[in-house]
Amino acid sequence: MEDLSLIQKTAMTFIKEFISGINSMSSNESLSVNNVQLSYSALKWILESRSTIEIPEDQLDEVLDKTAILLAVIYKDKENLPTIADLIFERHRKCCFNHDLIWAFFESCDINSLYLIANKLLSAEPKDVTMARELLDFIPEMNSAEFLSNEQLYSYFVNWFEENSLFLHYTGESYNLTSNPIPYEVILEAKYLCKPVSVNTGHFMQNLTNKEHMLLSEFNKLDYNTQNLLSQFSYRMHHMNKNWWNIWITYPIPYQIMYANTGIGGTQ
Repeated sequence: MEDLSLIQKTAMTFIKEFISGINSMSSNESLSVNNVQLSYSALKWILESRSTIEIPEDQLDEVLDKTAILLAVIYKDKENLPTIADLIFERHRKCCFNHDLIWAFFESCDINSLYLIANKLLSAEPKDVTMARELLDFIPEMNSAEFLSNEQLYSYFVNWFEENSLFLHYTGESYNLTSNPIPYEVILEAKYLCKPVSVNTGHFMQNLTNKEHMLLSEFNKLDYNTQNLLSQFSYRMHHMNKNWWNIWITYPIPYQIMYANTGIGGTQ
């Protein structure tokens, strides 16, 4: 385990570099393979001790942004995502810039971290709820006026996540690219076949059979709304009764659509 003074010394090297914008040799060395753990510990120390570091507030925000980016993007760190999430919402309450933190948070590609955002839907602070709804706006109907309470909204998220988490692909969209980013998309092909995909690539995590390739060939000829209907119906039937699903998936596409429209064997 590294000595605390060495961690702090390395952290100060990072901080000076972040503020000056100059990549010093010593910092580059600290990112070398031999010092990966020391660099990680130093960055983690910066994030956790932010209130005790004597840096002007405007520079502290810049230091924390760059620290979060290195941890999430370079180290693919998940341990510090709760702290980064808290920072995002703290900045929002103070009406301060938080787009770099949001980008870093999503770049971790950790779909379970979406719960860190969804939990804010239950916050007593209205600004937290507003921020959470904005960040989860990529989920269909998430901002529908039909929800009577934040608890209902949270339950909707939980159900949506349970149904779609295995089929999510990180798109890389952020507020630096668009005012309405869609960081995650559901791969409908995967949901239709009930096969998980890699969140990083959106590709299937296992080889498909010839039969599955033929099914997707027909599936991909359909318009988006029909693909969405079939994928939802397929997942829900597979979840409720796999024997029925094994029969339904062998039907020609027009029959699959007919059953999906009637909801027979599944739920709608």
